Amino acid sequence: MQRVSSNQFHSIIYRLGADHTINYKKTPEYSKVVMDLTDRKGVDIILDPVGAQNYAQNLASIAMDARWVVYGSLGGLDVDCTEAGGKFSMRPLFAKRANLLFTTLRNRSDEFKTDLIKRFSEDCLPDFESGKLRPIVDRVFKMS
Repeated sequence: MQRVSSNQFHSIIYRLGADHTINYKKTPEYSKVVMDLTDRKGVDIILDPVGAQNYAQNLASIAMDARWVVYGSLGGLDVDCTEAGGKFSMRPLFAKRANLLFTTLRNRSDEFKTDLIKRFSEDCLPDFESGKLRPIVDRVFKMS
Protein backbone atom coordinates (compact mmCIF):
# COMPACT_ATOMS: atom_id res chain seq x y z
CA MET A 1 0.00 0.00 0.00
CA GLN A 2 1.34 3.41 -0.94
CA ARG A 3 0.01 6.69 0.37
CA VAL A 4 -0.74 9.42 -2.11
CA SER A 5 1.82 12.21 -1.84
CA SER A 6 0.75 15.81 -1.50
CA ASN A 7 1.78 16.51 -5.10
CA GLN A 8 -0.17 13.48 -6.34
CA PHE A 9 -3.20 14.59 -4.34
CA HIS A 10 -3.12 18.08 -5.85
CA SER A 11 -2.75 16.54 -9.30
CA ILE A 12 -5.88 14.44 -8.71
CA ILE A 13 -7.81 17.50 -7.53
CA TYR A 14 -6.84 19.41 -10.70
CA ARG A 15 -8.00 16.50 -12.86
CA LEU A 16 -11.35 16.65 -11.04
CA GLY A 17 -11.77 20.29 -12.10
CA ALA A 18 -10.20 22.50 -9.44
CA ASP A 19 -8.81 25.82 -10.65
CA HIS A 20 -6.35 26.07 -7.75
CA THR A 21 -5.08 24.05 -4.83
CA ILE A 22 -3.10 25.19 -1.80
CA ASN A 23 -0.87 22.96 0.28
CA TYR A 24 -1.63 24.23 3.78
CA LYS A 25 1.48 22.50 5.15
CA LYS A 26 3.73 24.47 2.81
CA THR A 27 1.58 27.61 3.04
CA PRO A 28 0.26 27.86 6.63
CA GLU A 29 -1.00 31.41 6.00
CA TYR A 30 -3.10 30.21 3.08
CA SER A 31 -5.67 33.00 3.48
CA LYS A 32 -3.26 35.38 1.73
CA VAL A 33 -3.22 33.09 -1.31
CA VAL A 34 -7.00 32.70 -1.17
CA MET A 35 -7.50 36.45 -1.12
CA ASP A 36 -5.06 36.94 -4.01
CA LEU A 37 -6.82 34.25 -6.08
CA THR A 38 -10.28 35.71 -5.40
CA ASP A 39 -9.44 39.38 -6.03
CA ARG A 40 -9.73 40.05 -2.25
CA LYS A 41 -13.31 38.68 -2.14
CA GLY A 42 -12.69 35.36 -0.37
CA VAL A 43 -14.38 32.02 -0.95
CA ASP A 44 -18.11 31.32 -0.93
CA ILE A 45 -17.88 28.00 0.92
CA ILE A 46 -15.43 26.39 3.30
CA LEU A 47 -15.75 22.68 4.06
CA ASP A 48 -13.71 22.27 7.22
CA PRO A 49 -12.75 18.90 8.74
CA VAL A 50 -10.06 20.52 10.93
CA GLY A 51 -11.86 23.01 13.18
CA ALA A 52 -10.11 25.24 15.70
CA GLN A 53 -6.58 25.00 14.28
CA ASN A 54 -7.65 26.63 11.00
CA TYR A 55 -10.13 29.13 12.48
CA ALA A 56 -8.06 32.28 11.86
CA GLN A 57 -7.06 31.33 8.31
CA ASN A 58 -10.61 30.29 7.40
CA LEU A 59 -12.04 33.47 8.88
CA ALA A 60 -9.60 35.52 6.81
CA SER A 61 -10.50 33.48 3.69
CA ILE A 62 -14.30 33.59 3.83
CA ALA A 63 -16.31 35.93 1.60
CA MET A 64 -19.32 38.03 2.51
CA ASP A 65 -22.52 35.97 2.87
CA ALA A 66 -20.52 32.74 2.57
CA ARG A 67 -21.01 29.36 4.23
CA TRP A 68 -18.51 27.65 6.50
CA VAL A 69 -19.32 24.03 7.31
CA VAL A 70 -17.31 22.44 10.11
CA TYR A 71 -17.72 18.66 10.03
CA GLY A 72 -14.67 17.52 11.97
CA SER A 73 -12.31 18.53 14.72
CA LEU A 74 -8.97 17.10 13.61
CA GLY A 75 -7.32 20.35 14.76
CA GLY A 76 -9.18 20.64 18.04
CA LEU A 77 -12.29 22.35 19.32
CA ASP A 78 -10.83 25.25 21.30
CA VAL A 79 -9.84 28.35 19.34
CA ASP A 80 -6.69 30.05 20.65
CA CYS A 81 -7.73 33.64 21.37
CA THR A 82 -4.50 34.91 22.90
CA GLU A 83 -4.18 37.63 20.25
CA ALA A 84 -7.72 38.80 21.07
CA GLY A 85 -7.01 39.12 24.77
CA GLY A 86 -8.28 35.64 25.54
CA LYS A 87 -11.79 36.35 24.24
CA PHE A 88 -13.58 34.77 21.32
CA SER A 89 -15.25 37.45 19.25
CA MET A 90 -18.12 36.74 16.88
CA ARG A 91 -17.77 40.26 15.45
CA PRO A 92 -15.81 39.17 12.31
CA LEU A 93 -18.44 36.54 11.49
CA PHE A 94 -21.22 39.11 11.92
CA ALA A 95 -19.33 41.58 9.72
CA LYS A 96 -19.13 39.01 6.92
CA ARG A 97 -22.68 37.78 7.49
CA ALA A 98 -21.15 34.30 7.41
CA ASN A 99 -23.24 31.18 7.89
CA LEU A 100 -21.35 28.93 10.29
CA LEU A 101 -22.67 25.37 10.48
CA PHE A 102 -21.38 22.61 12.71
CA THR A 103 -22.43 19.07 11.97
CA THR A 104 -21.58 15.55 13.07
CA LEU A 105 -23.11 12.12 12.81
CA ARG A 106 -21.59 10.92 16.07
CA ASN A 107 -24.42 12.05 18.33
CA ARG A 108 -27.29 11.51 15.86
CA SER A 109 -29.99 8.93 16.52
CA ASP A 110 -30.09 5.58 14.74
CA GLU A 111 -33.33 6.73 13.10
CA PHE A 112 -31.61 9.81 11.65
CA LYS A 113 -28.71 7.71 10.35
CA THR A 114 -31.12 5.17 8.85
CA ASP A 115 -33.02 7.94 7.06
CA LEU A 116 -29.76 9.43 5.81
CA ILE A 117 -28.70 6.08 4.34
CA LYS A 118 -32.12 5.69 2.72
CA ARG A 119 -31.97 9.17 1.17
CA PHE A 120 -28.38 8.58 -0.03
CA SER A 121 -29.46 5.29 -1.60
CA GLU A 122 -32.37 6.93 -3.40
CA ASP A 123 -30.73 10.24 -4.38
CA CYS A 124 -27.07 9.37 -4.97
CA LEU A 125 -26.58 5.67 -5.72
CA PRO A 126 -28.22 5.92 -9.17
CA ASP A 127 -25.60 8.54 -10.11
CA PHE A 128 -22.82 6.18 -9.04
CA GLU A 129 -24.42 3.34 -10.99
CA SER A 130 -24.71 5.47 -14.13
CA GLY A 131 -21.13 6.72 -13.83
CA LYS A 132 -22.17 10.34 -13.32
CA LEU A 133 -20.47 10.18 -9.89
CA ARG A 134 -17.24 8.27 -9.28
CA PRO A 135 -15.80 7.34 -5.91
CA ILE A 136 -12.15 8.19 -5.39
CA VAL A 137 -10.38 5.38 -3.58
CA ASP A 138 -7.33 6.52 -1.62
CA ARG A 139 -6.37 3.14 -0.18
CA VAL A 140 -7.52 -0.46 -0.17
CA PHE A 141 -7.03 -2.55 2.97
CA LYS A 142 -6.71 -6.32 2.82
CA MET A 143 -9.34 -8.10 4.89
CA SER A 144 -7.84 -11.03 6.77
